[in-house]
Amino acid sequence: MAMTNANEPNLNPAPGYILVQLGDVYSGIKMPEGKYDTRTDGIVLKVNPQPRTKDHEMLTKWAQGLIGKRIYWMEFREGKRINFGGQPYATIRIEDVESWEE
Repeated sequence: MAMTNANEPNLNPAPGYILVQLGDVYSGIKMPEGKYDTRTDGIVLKVNPQPRTKDHEMLTKWAQGLIGKRIYWMEFREGKRINFGGQPYATIRIEDVESWEE
């Protein structure tokens, strides 16, 4: 999974996960990451093409079409945040995606 932008982190999601650049909910306001701090949207950068299980194969193929799109998920579903160049990234389980923008 080659990166297309040199400013993006060299991270790869595990099977069944999507790497997203998190939305900037608190633009211009410094908010520390805390127990109740959550994000619910982001831009899909990568999807691991390997399905977690045989039943997960179609869902993984569907998620490939989300690359470059803004997706939305329920609160507290983003995994551990990774900061790179001042931008937060996270991994989201494919099945946690609730909607997306075309």
